[in-house]
Amino acid sequence: MTWASRVTSIAMEMALPPLLGSWLDRRWGTGYTLLIVGGVLGFILGIMHLVRLAADTSPKRATPKRETPKPAAARPSGTPSDRPEEPSSPDD
Repeated sequence: MTWASRVTSIAMEMALPPLLGSWLDRRWGTGYTLLIVGGVLGFILGIMHLVRLAADTSPKRATPKRETPKPAAARPSGTPSDRPEEPSSPDD
């Protein structure tokens, strides 16, 4: 039932502006000007709604989070630093 209401609302968004424009053209005697404006407006509104609907229903992709290294001051004591260890001398 949810899909039926969504499809119906998109159809109304695309159909009503040209119908209203046609009615206003006949009432005010403006030729086909408002019909064309209504058609373009209805097409834009319908496509915007379709894109939003597709974005809402598409599966979300999990993007892996990259861990950023903590600053040296924020590291707990006892953790190794980012510098490579120096080789120990045989004297030790």
